[in-house]
Amino acid sequence: MRIVPTAPDEWHPHITVAGPEYEGLLYWLRSFVAVPLTGDALVLRGVLPPRGTDGGPRVALWNGRDLSSSVAFDIALTDAEGDLLDPLLHILALRRLAADHAAGRLAAPAGTDGFGIPVHDMRQRYAEIAAACRPTISDALDLPLRALTAQVQDLEDCALWGFVLADDATGRYYVRVPGEIKPEEIMVGVDVRLRDRTGTPKRHVGMLDVYLPSLAYDRDLTRHRVADGDGYCDMVCDVTEFVGGPEE
Repeated sequence: MRIVPTAPDEWHPHITVAGPEYEGLLYWLRSFVAVPLTGDALVLRGVLPPRGTDGGPRVALWNGRDLSSSVAFDIALTDAEGDLLDPLLHILALRRLAADHAAGRLAAPAGTDGFGIPVHDMRQRYAEIAAACRPTISDALDLPLRALTAQVQDLEDCALWGFVLADDATGRYYVRVPGEIKPEEIMVGVDVRLRDRTGTPKRHVGMLDVYLPSLAYDRDLTRHRVADGDGYCDMVCDVTEFVGGPEE
């Protein structure tokens, strides 16, 4: 069976079906066009919008060299209860599907699309697969970084200036903020703990992008001060509980 792309005039009535949920998926995945999504160096070939009222997005991967290595997955945006899946879960689930494809653990594809890419329809199992996946510490480090780079570029109060995995459990995000205690601008290292009490990397590390504007002045950040500067900043603050609540 060959899956033929929908004619352009048939796509327009369904554009609103995608909505902000699909836009979020597109934002989170687009960085993997050049950077491998998986350990076997698969990168993103495309993200295609949902088709019709019951369709899901289609994500295509390839090895970046040979188009015949391409594979696509039809996925779901929500879980069985209709709740939106977290962006990180999409990345984890696609890694798992790519690994299963490479190991031959998937059933034969349902067909190919108009570009000749084999397509696996994973919509029914996708939420279950995503829920079983576990993030790495690198995934947890990336969560605030993506949110900050998406949000602070338009803020006058603060700006992301760098980041580092400070230790095996802590991400440090360098934020340039205007001074109130001191007139000059200062650099603050904002620490966020990336592991829960069991040592497992977190799927959620708080809403640093949401709270950052309210912490954008050194008078507020001083309340969370835990150390002097590390050579890259004027002081270090730990805001884990402030942005995300008590640890699990």
